[in-house]
Amino acid sequence: MNALLITGYWNSGTTLLVDLLRKHPQLQLTKGRFLPNLEERSTRKWLSEGFIDLGPGYERILAEGWAAHQEPQLSAKELTRFRQKFGRTFWTFPGNTLLAKNPWWLFIPGLLRDAFEKDQIRYLIVFREGIHQVVSKHYWEQGPFPPEEQLRRRAEFWAKCIDYYEAHWHGREEVMTQDYRAICADPARYISDICLHAGLDPAPLLPRLPAQLENRTGHWDRLDPALKSMVENIVGPAQEKLDNLLA
Repeated sequence: MNALLITGYWNSGTTLLVDLLRKHPQLQLTKGRFLPNLEERSTRKWLSEGFIDLGPGYERILAEGWAAHQEPQLSAKELTRFRQKFGRTFWTFPGNTLLAKNPWWLFIPGLLRDAFEKDQIRYLIVFREGIHQVVSKHYWEQGPFPPEEQLRRRAEFWAKCIDYYEAHWHGREEVMTQDYRAICADPARYISDICLHAGLDPAPLLPRLPAQLENRTGHWDRLDPALKSMVENIVGPAQEKLDNLLA
C-alpha cells in the first residue's frame, strides 16, 4: 500500500491540505472526506478499548505528563488485523496513493509504524502557530471548565504536544512536518515539497493552486489582552522549540 497520511494538531489546516492535494490525479481521497470523521471513527472501532481518549480537559496529561499516555499494545496478529481493516476501508485503485487524515494518529506513532512496516507510507504533520491554535473556533469557551481555565489547559496541552512530537515524530525519514503559516504564504512551494515527499510529480497540481491562502487570525486578534498574555507565556517556549525544529 502507498499512502500519504496527514496528521497534526486539531484545526491546524489538515482539511485545507486535503482539499488542495485531492486534486492530484494519483492521490485517491479516502471516503472520510465525504463521511465526516470516518478515519477517527474507524480507528476507535479497530482499537476498541485500547483507544485512549485524551479528553477535553486533558486531565491526565497535564497532571502526569506523557507517561500517562500509553499507546495500545497490539499483538502481531492484532497488528495484522488492524492493517487489513485499514486496507479494506481505505482502498485505492492500482497505482494510486491513498490520501487520508486524522489528528488522532499523532498519538499512536509506534502502532502505525509497526502496522505499516511493509508498506510505503509517508506522513505529513501540520502545526499551526500555538497562539492561534488554542483559541481556534472558540472551543475554549465550550469545555467542561470555566473559559479562562479551559483556555489555560488548551495552551498547556498544545505546548506538551510539541514535546510529544519532538520525541516521537521529528527526524524520521518518512515524516514531513510543515508550518501552516508557511503553506499559506507560498502554497506552490510547499505543496510541491509535499508531493515530492509522497513520491509524486507536483506538476498536475500547480496550476490549481492559489498564489496565497488566508491565515485567519481574528479569534486571537479579538481576545482580551490579559488572556493573550497568559497564552503567550504558556506557549511561547514551545513555539520557539517548534520553530527551531522546523527551521
